[in-house]
Parts: sequence; structure tokens; C-alpha cells
Amino acid sequence: MITPQLAPFDLHGLVTYELQSRPSKVFADELGKPIGPETAVGDWLDSLPQQLAGKELRAVRDQICRAATSFPFSVLPITTLKWKR
Repeated sequence: MITPQLAPFDLHGLVTYELQSRPSKVFADELGKPIGPETAVGDWLDSLPQQLAGKELRAVRDQICRAATSFPFSVLPITTLKWKR
């Protein structure tokens, strides 16, 4: 495999600043939390970060639970699956 030769970046004019001075878009309470090996799936979902797919996965769980209580036969195939490790 041939690797193309790239010219070095011109860093002239690059301005840096302290990380502490940068306003953050992520807050510590929105980060994920560590879990143990025996954690239940619901607790694992709750431990995921509040950003990106963690929020959407919890929403999917909530919709499935809502459907299971409102229309028990609509989620029957999901709840009868046998999971293999």
C-alpha cells in the first residue's frame, strides 16, 4: 500500500487558550456512570450518558414498557426471546 506524502500543517497564527476557560457543553451529571458485572439491563440503560444514543435508548425502553402495559400482545415477540450468552 502506498502512503501519500502530506505537506505539514501551517500552524502560523494558531491561537491556544486554557481548557478551563472554555465553556463546556457537557456537564458532569450528564456523563455515564460505571456499573458492575451483575447489573440489570434497566440499570445499565440508566447508567448511560444523557447525550447521544444513551438518551434515545432509554426512550426506546420507555416506549416498549408503555406498549407492554397498554397493549400486552404488541410486544409479545420481544418479551419471549431467549437470549444466549
